Amino acid sequence: MHKMQFKSLSNELLLDLFEFFDGVHLFGAFYGLNNCFNTLLLVHCLQYHFDFQLLSKRKFDLICQEYLPSIIDRVTSIRLSDSDETPNLVDRFLITYGFNFTQFTHLYSLSLIQVGSLEKISAILTEFSDFAQPTRLQLMECFYRQEDDLTRLINNIWHLPKLTHFLINRAPQLYSLPIRGKVGFQIWKIKSTSIHRLDLIHIGYLTVAPCSKLSNSLLGSQCQAFSFHLINCSHIINLVINMSNLRAVNFQGRDNMKIRDGSLPEANELVVWLQNCLPSTFSIRIEPTSYKTMQLWT
Repeated sequence: MHKMQFKSLSNELLLDLFEFFDGVHLFGAFYGLNNCFNTLLLVHCLQYHFDFQLLSKRKFDLICQEYLPSIIDRVTSIRLSDSDETPNLVDRFLITYGFNFTQFTHLYSLSLIQVGSLEKISAILTEFSDFAQPTRLQLMECFYRQEDDLTRLINNIWHLPKLTHFLINRAPQLYSLPIRGKVGFQIWKIKSTSIHRLDLIHIGYLTVAPCSKLSNSLLGSQCQAFSFHLINCSHIINLVINMSNLRAVNFQGRDNMKIRDGSLPEANELVVWLQNCLPSTFSIRIEPTSYKTMQLWT
């Protein structure tokens, strides 16, 4: 039986096959075999995925010195690890070899593994320019000293406008999640079994659609304390009823301008309306320092 040699395949087919290889293995297997393979790798291959986890220092240095500078604008995915197998790899990547993530103009996926420094992760995130921001971010086995550190980090992550997928697997102590400013993803898709307090006051007024999706999400079902602003006060009823574990709610409604102006009679009317619509177990009051905020407690 005739056996086709790998090098006899067409360039188009080879390039299609290359997409299934990690960049580390791709250069290790094919670079240097002949000029044809070298040209395909350095000139014609359009995208590279590099997994630098479990990699020898020699191979890492070779890739950073010889290959990566020539293809940096075609790298779409990077995985960096500071584990015992690759100690201090992130600093070696960024400092020793001087790579800046703004150079990776087509990077869409970044994974950081066992990076124990919040400052290091935050510095990486600040490097992303408007044209080089990942849509997928993973923080795996990373450790944080306290909840405030983690909350501050997550609020930096929320402001990556192109981000669609974010995974963090070491946040068991994250009880409260305050979000500041405009975010570029759907909050109700957050999955974390530890979050029980949600503060969305500073992201603007919620409309009926996100309220509905949040109340029917995993995050909504486990939320016990919720602070937010919403377009229409009438939306609060379904939201509170559907979020079955809620114990405390603080909210403002943009539609009731008289309450915003401090009209006590109108505020009391809203209290009466809420008392008629919600279960009797709810205590309903106006926040004493501002007639704008309603407080529910059960």
